[in-house]
Amino acid sequence: MERKIEANQPMYELAIDARGCYFEVYINDVPVYFHYNVGATAFRLPVNSFIPKSGDQRISLKMFSVIEGKPLPVGAEVSLTIDEYPKGEARERKTKFSYKTPAIESKNSGSFANEKIICS
Repeated sequence: MERKIEANQPMYELAIDARGCYFEVYINDVPVYFHYNVGATAFRLPVNSFIPKSGDQRISLKMFSVIEGKPLPVGAEVSLTIDEYPKGEARERKTKFSYKTPAIESKNSGSFANEKIICS
């Protein structure tokens, strides 16, 4: 099913900055991005297609150690930001959501999961 974006509907963009782990990001329980490569990554992607209607939205993050059965390394982190801007006006960004994982303790299970509600 194709979802049409209204001409006056704002655009939403997810910025991801991550290092030291594998991770998965979901919006409203739909997989948005999976990262299973060693090394840091930083990028932005549009997420309007993951927002089926106005109102509260849910974003979920799962982090995993790059070495199965080992703890996440100290310094592993993921930052997520969702910006809103009028269609065609990327310079007019307004941050709707910002999240950074808490500091990783040296003794951990090798995974981390968190879910947040974005009120829009």
